[in-house]
Amino acid sequence: MYTYSLLPDGNELFKPRPGFKKQRFGFNTFFLETGFVFGHYEAIKYSLNYDLVMQTGENNALSLRIGYEMVKGSNYNKNNIPLFVNLLIGKKNMLELYGGAFLDLTNNKLNPVFGTGFRHQNPKGGFFYKIAVFMTTEREDNPITGVEEKKIWMYGPTLGLGWSF
Repeated sequence: MYTYSLLPDGNELFKPRPGFKKQRFGFNTFFLETGFVFGHYEAIKYSLNYDLVMQTGENNALSLRIGYEMVKGSNYNKNNIPLFVNLLIGKKNMLELYGGAFLDLTNNKLNPVFGTGFRHQNPKGGFFYKIAVFMTTEREDNPITGVEEKKIWMYGPTLGLGWSF
């Protein structure tokens, strides 16, 4: 009796990409990221992040990111938890497309974010860096009534440095 499966053989699912000793499923990265925020206000942002890469193909991968971020401006301060899903296209030097949300701990809001950039991440581990641009929106509420008055678009460049293992 013949059975057909849409999934590859279990041994092939987690097989490392050709030319690399380490498979990318369960590949960990810790990194620091800093950047500028422009739009309704100007600020500097800093974050500490954890990223888990999961191989989805020979030339692409998905990763999940979580972290803690501080945004500091002249009269604006807030704390966020970034929650992102990244699509990585390439083997070592990759195009990164991401989307997700910032959980705004200061105002108890969830703000959507998306972006793109360049990421260098050797599948064998070691030094990691990325350069990206992001765009997000925040809701501005009336401080007296608490009613949402408008959406504010924010954008800016970021630079991340870290270590993969």
